[in-house]
Amino acid sequence: MTINKMLINDLVLKITEDNKNVLFVDTCCVLDVLRCLTMQKIDLIKNIYKITEEFEKNENNFLIVFASAIFKEYQKNIETVKLEVENYCKKLFVDINNFSTLNEIVYKNKLNIYNLSNRNFPEILSKKTQDILKYGIHIELDEKNEQEIFKKVNFRICNLVPPSKKGKDSYSDCTIFEEFLLLGNYLHKNGFDKKIIFCSSNLKEYFEDNKVNKYIEQEVDKINGVVLKSIDIGYYDLISRDNL
Repeated sequence: MTINKMLINDLVLKITEDNKNVLFVDTCCVLDVLRCLTMQKIDLIKNIYKITEEFEKNENNFLIVFASAIFKEYQKNIETVKLEVENYCKKLFVDINNFSTLNEIVYKNKLNIYNLSNRNFPEILSKKTQDILKYGIHIELDEKNEQEIFKKVNFRICNLVPPSKKGKDSYSDCTIFEEFLLLGNYLHKNGFDKKIIFCSSNLKEYFEDNKVNKYIEQEVDKINGVVLKSIDIGYYDLISRDNL
């Protein structure tokens, strides 16, 4: 699949000209679309269908943005996650058939259960993750921005500044978050007054006691940003603000 790449200065110009809110989405949130069954979060896929439908009809009041490394991370992990979902579905289909058989034995009647084994949900959900990536804009860094990000990421890792964690390779998490802050700072300096929302389900890196980590929150507040746990929560946040 092809993705829409844009240098960050061009992206800032587009966002300010379009005057739309921004959902900045982490890799884990994209993969969670595929995991919605195993996570038992069906509302997530319901809202993903709404989001992609809005983009298909050009009715979206927000832009989806990805850090420069997101697509590579997605490609690295998608097949593993897909296999997990396939195995979950196989077990689920067996359980459903066993339940149906038990009902027939006990109550002497057949349940009206469709044959789900021919429904390739992992493939369908995988395509939805591709739709999200397709409709988003993927940051492309020039040399100057790369060097700036590199310095800030190293500072976070050396000083264990969140989302950096002791005993974990935090380079990717820190790079994604620094790109979010870089975009937010550029937008803030250009007078952008819409919302920029960072979506990540990496709870240990960005949250503590079910609240946004205080260090993360301080940095995000400076760019009028918000950190939320999933794409659909971010989507609902934008809808609720539009209805105020």
